[in-house]
Amino acid sequence: MSTTDPTQFNKRDIERLIEENNTSISYAKPKETQNMSKCWSQFSQIYVANIKQDFIICDFCESILVYKSSTGSGCMISHSRSCKSKEKQSDSSDQQRKINHYYKSTSSGKNNIPKRIKNDITSACVEFVVQDGRAFHLLEGSGFIRLAKQLFDTGKLMSSTTNIEVEDLLPDSTTISRNIDRMYAHYKKQLIQLCKSMDNFCVIMDFWTESYTVFHEGLSYCGLLLTHVDPEFQSQAFLLGCFPYEMENKRAPTIRSFVDDILHSFGLKLDEEKFVMSDNEPTMKCTFNLNCKRIGCSDHYLNKQLQHAFTSQMIDGEDVNCELAQEMFDDVKHTVSSVRRTHKQQNLSKKLILYSDTRFSGAYVMLTVFLNVFDELDKILDSKLLMVYSRIDKDLLYDICQFLFPFDTVLQTLSDSKRPTLHRVLPFKQFLINKCNVNNNDREGLKQLKSFLDEKWELPNEHLIATLLHPNLKHFHMCPHLKERAICLLKEEMMKCQESAQSKCTSSSIFLIPSSSSIPSSSSISSIPSSSSISSALCSSLSTSSMSSSSSSKSTSITNSSARKQLLMAIYDQQLVVPEKSSVEQELEKYLTSTSMVRDEEEDDILGYWNEHQKLFPLIAPIARKILAIPASNTAVERLFSSCKNTITDKRTRLGSEKLNKIMFLQKNMNILKEKFRVNFAVTNDDQNTKRKYDTTILKDQSIQKKMKLHEMVIDHQDDNEYLVNSESDDEQ
Repeated sequence: MSTTDPTQFNKRDIERLIEENNTSISYAKPKETQNMSKCWSQFSQIYVANIKQDFIICDFCESILVYKSSTGSGCMISHSRSCKSKEKQSDSSDQQRKINHYYKSTSSGKNNIPKRIKNDITSACVEFVVQDGRAFHLLEGSGFIRLAKQLFDTGKLMSSTTNIEVEDLLPDSTTISRNIDRMYAHYKKQLIQLCKSMDNFCVIMDFWTESYTVFHEGLSYCGLLLTHVDPEFQSQAFLLGCFPYEMENKRAPTIRSFVDDILHSFGLKLDEEKFVMSDNEPTMKCTFNLNCKRIGCSDHYLNKQLQHAFTSQMIDGEDVNCELAQEMFDDVKHTVSSVRRTHKQQNLSKKLILYSDTRFSGAYVMLTVFLNVFDELDKILDSKLLMVYSRIDKDLLYDICQFLFPFDTVLQTLSDSKRPTLHRVLPFKQFLINKCNVNNNDREGLKQLKSFLDEKWELPNEHLIATLLHPNLKHFHMCPHLKERAICLLKEEMMKCQESAQSKCTSSSIFLIPSSSSIPSSSSISSIPSSSSISSALCSSLSTSSMSSSSSSKSTSITNSSARKQLLMAIYDQQLVVPEKSSVEQELEKYLTSTSMVRDEEEDDILGYWNEHQKLFPLIAPIARKILAIPASNTAVERLFSSCKNTITDKRTRLGSEKLNKIMFLQKNMNILKEKFRVNFAVTNDDQNTKRKYDTTILKDQSIQKKMKLHEMVIDHQDDNEYLVNSESDDEQ
């Protein structure tokens, strides 16, 4: 990249982006003018991230040429004369076409790989998967493909006569571990630079406990994710980390101090204008009740409501009253868990699925799969399970699956991490409430379930504002009774935005106005009599004496006229005074009456809409940028915990908690930061690096030395088979 202008790329970078089919690359013809060269019919201007580059591309041979408006079209003329692709195209147009021209070519545009080489690579991949015990889809990972490409390019650069073993090219496991630390420090520095430039953001947090790490209760991890919408209305999401929580307790003040320290290390600080997305547990509510705005996770609320409906007998001192649905659910769960422990389910057309206790939305999948194989189960169940199976009402199971389908769809839609989702919560809430209306022909078990779920769901103000900020939802057709409240809330935010902008202008203008001591005040100037004021005073005194006699004769007629005018004014209608609307009211009315909409409902590019209309609505657009950065759920952090679970396995119990945090950070942020800064991490020689620090190893037969929490007793009893697991662990300290 050019060192003078970070937005300009060199030819090598552009060729690399084109080779990778990067979406930031685009081509366009310049606007037609009278002085435009005719050569542009063969060439296109190259843009990177919509920024014009000093390069053009030939439409025929795709050659990249350096072009600047100051140098003219000489390079295009020279290339047009020697362009072979153009000559071939013109020659082929003059000649008679052969018959194979009308048939599609069976070969792709890529170079053909010899069968022997392809078969050898396939055999090596099969041996790799079998001998190392790796998953089949491992070869499809972007990291593995990048490694294979690097090895392939290295082989092309090296001479065939060079006597180098493959083992000499591959680094040791400890070298990989050390470079993870250095790579983490490199990309964390870039992320801190980005965080310091953010004027608004939302922090998503959740906790996760890994049972492998410590004996009885496990080590807790705190996942922190950062979401932000930049001034170009591009949504950004960065993982701050999956940090080991080693404090003495999980009380609200301790958790808040822990989170604040982490945010401070990234140059971030919570205040009344910053948002935090968390679950709706009482601890989280107390943790973030001050100096921030906490938004409850909508997915967590729905999951908890469904979980209570199927598993709880009493909530807040009141009976749940869903006995029929709960009995059926328990029977299905017992049957599924029993069949999964045997090898008999391989005889079923579908594999039975058991839901996770931490994510109850999986219960819908469990019930649906069970319903699909319901008629097949009686052939594989024993006598005890057949008794349980006979109690299940298939018709009630079908009705409940049909009823839960929209709930599952809403949960998946609100978990979308590729686009804003907060504006969907309010209409989806009303949609689900409408689904809970009890019908006369509903079965009794379904009536009980609907009555419980049709509860009041309180939403914070940000959900109403987000709904109003979507042009396709601003009329509140789903819940019209909340429209006026949403308009008032948005108006308040616009007034705050206007006051903030005015205060910034006032503070900046202070430095432009000279001090009051250097300029005399208007009152002091007016107190000094001038020569003109003295002369005018003398003239007025002389004229007053001469006019006094004539004014007395006219006073009588003026008095009569004014009395008549006052009498008429008293009986006439008073003129209505229409107050002029403020700029806030004018812009708000203009937005509410606007007919512009988001055309592609499925894509739902609400950020693209506000990027196009930010000049038309200068007060509403900043509010949209702030509010739409808030997700509807904390599912992104839950996906992080799933990645952690996949990383820490039975064969990898010695992975340190700090190392796990760095691996997760790089996994989520590395590609994004690479594309943003375009500065790759460079590995340095080991002799130039400082002494490496060992991570705290975490074994099942070891306790963790926590910062503020000591285990009084550690009972070191493990089965011999557990050591067989750890013997296969790689040294990843």
